[in-house]
Amino acid sequence: MPYAQGDIEEMLRLRAEMGLVPGTWDRRVIQRIAEISAGDARISIKTLNNSAYYADRDGNGLIRIEHANRAWNDAKVDKKTYMLDKLTPDHRVLYEIVKLKKQVLSNELWRAYITSSKKMKIQPIAPRTYCEYVNRLRELGLINAERARIRGRVRMFSVPMTV
Repeated sequence: MPYAQGDIEEMLRLRAEMGLVPGTWDRRVIQRIAEISAGDARISIKTLNNSAYYADRDGNGLIRIEHANRAWNDAKVDKKTYMLDKLTPDHRVLYEIVKLKKQVLSNELWRAYITSSKKMKIQPIAPRTYCEYVNRLRELGLINAERARIRGRVRMFSVPMTV
């Protein structure tokens, strides 16, 4: 469950007061980080940390909105890596197939998964489990799914541009 933006702002303000040099950050930066983190506390903290790093690296140590935006991009990559590490090897195989193919129909994804499983010498998951795993990847925002413009209950999977 995502946090409210105000809660994220308060948490970031407290962390900034405790961990950053006074005068190196302001309310606008905290608000921007809370806004772009979309309720994800882990991402917001990582973004604040990376923002301070970029500000320090730029020389004057003052955290600007540009630092927060750049740091947010880094935090998104870290979040994706973290989420993938927490998933099963089967989840990761499915994600990598979608990522590699850019767009893949549900039946093609299933066939590619079976082929990959055989190559890796692992027991493939059952079709019902496959559906649950694909849905989990969608819930986490790692892949997109939309109804394919062909007959039947076929979906087209792709990797979101923001992931």
